[in-house]
Amino acid sequence: MLKKSLLLSPLDIERADLIWFIRLIKLGNKIVLFDSILTEEQDSIQHITTFNHTILNESKQTRLPYGSIRHLLPSPPRWDVIARKDQSYRFVIEEGGGAITKLKIANKKGMFPLTTNYEFESFTRPRFIKEYSDESKLLLTAISDGNKFVVFPSQVESEKIKYTDLGNWSNGFLVKIPGGYLLIAKRNSPGDMRYYSSPGKLEFIKLDDNLQKSKEIIKPLGENIIYEFDADVIIVDKNKVKIIVSAIGEKDTFLNLYDEVGRVISDSIELDGNFAVTNLSQPAVVILNTDTIYLSMIDKYQEKNARLLVGSLIIN
Repeated sequence: MLKKSLLLSPLDIERADLIWFIRLIKLGNKIVLFDSILTEEQDSIQHITTFNHTILNESKQTRLPYGSIRHLLPSPPRWDVIARKDQSYRFVIEEGGGAITKLKIANKKGMFPLTTNYEFESFTRPRFIKEYSDESKLLLTAISDGNKFVVFPSQVESEKIKYTDLGNWSNGFLVKIPGGYLLIAKRNSPGDMRYYSSPGKLEFIKLDDNLQKSKEIIKPLGENIIYEFDADVIIVDKNKVKIIVSAIGEKDTFLNLYDEVGRVISDSIELDGNFAVTNLSQPAVVILNTDTIYLSMIDKYQEKNARLLVGSLIIN
């Protein structure tokens, strides 16, 4: 296959070393990069996580503060964000409490508990359903107690929400496809962590609309070891989807387009730029209008000379 190249360049911002987490989302025809930083409040035991957002596909890329939350524990909360039809944002945010971490939903009306039904379980790595809409039956996924992959439905009364347990994975999310969902997740492998992430292998598993799993486990990257990954989905028509997967491996990066059964459907894509693969972290990827890939990563995560890298590529 003819190789294509996506150039990653530094975004012109200050103190990229303070960034803990990033996400890329679509807001209509805009691509919005969210990041969060952690600071301490002077003369207080509280810590502050501030969210910033940058619209990437505009002539001038300006990073602006969006909002902040206060928390007692010094560890930064993981989170995810989606855009709704009314152009507002919805967040899911971890709320640490020592050994137990809960999840809260945040929107323009305030913050609301999600996991009060599970008093003694700890929930981390929350992710909204990819291609979520206000009419979606499912809201988000999370990891319970370190290795249980669970799905929460879209219900208004959060105190009644109960999850569905899909099995044991350390990280992952669901993307909506015709006739059901695709579970994209990482199963841990032995080895040392890199940037707070364990090594593992990427897996695809198809589910129907009732979350019944196929017995077939697809490994789109084969036996390659990865640390971090992200994916996005575009529904081309009622029977066809494109799934873009960005993953950081031991010595390579992977950026491939697949169908729902893990078959590569486009030329392989290489990353270009001034960086070393082993210094990359926090991949975030989206597809706009079926043909344009936007990608962001952090180079030298949490180091003084860290950089926030962004790039895009038209694939058709």
